[in-house]
Amino acid sequence: MSRNCAAGFEKALAVAVKLGQMAPAEPQVLLATFEIARQTMDHTMLNMMVAAPDSAEMHMMMAGELAREGDPGKAVGQYREAIRLNPALPGVHFELAELMRTSVDPAMSAQAEAEYRAALKMNAWDALAWRQLGGIMNSKGDFKAAEEAYRKALALQPDDAETKTGLAIVLISTNGTDEALGLLESALKTDPTNMIAHFRLSSLYRRAGRAADASREMEAFRHYQELKDKMSKVFKGRSALVKQP
Repeated sequence: MSRNCAAGFEKALAVAVKLGQMAPAEPQVLLATFEIARQTMDHTMLNMMVAAPDSAEMHMMMAGELAREGDPGKAVGQYREAIRLNPALPGVHFELAELMRTSVDPAMSAQAEAEYRAALKMNAWDALAWRQLGGIMNSKGDFKAAEEAYRKALALQPDDAETKTGLAIVLISTNGTDEALGLLESALKTDPTNMIAHFRLSSLYRRAGRAADASREMEAFRHYQELKDKMSKVFKGRSALVKQP
């Protein structure tokens, strides 16, 4: 891609982002932003293939594309090759951990913790890695380690709704319901679409005898669950089309 073309894409994307900020609920603006971002990413990958086809960065980009196309096995291979070429490549351990964490293969998902820790060894201020590590430790029943990880993430990003929700879930398990309730309410002020927070808050309200509040939160949870299910069907359909020969 020529410099003029690249500059044109950058300007178009900047304008689309600005319009998105001014009209965040306008479908045409959102579609334009999505299309420009997609085209920019495609052209960037082509440029990388020409400039550095055997680089760690190229393998990392290929891994991301393979993951989006629903081929986690090949994606992991590309991430491993990127790490072999450059173990200190920014973001590579975190992206690999994310892919492993969501894998349906227990053997693969079990490796996610090590990759998050590798990411944190490179960057101890990675709030997202701390947050995801907190989730893993919570799922293993190590509530102390989970709370520590979530609190580190929250210290780095105090307004992160998912971190507040994750910490609240841990505190519910350790009888810290008062703090958990406050965290969930705060999380929903930041992100009203956080359906897990709605579900957990509904449960806490019900325990506290606040039936009307509990019903409201459960209704919100069901609403966002339906939206998520619709989006999942759309993306599954797109993935199937991509895989067709």
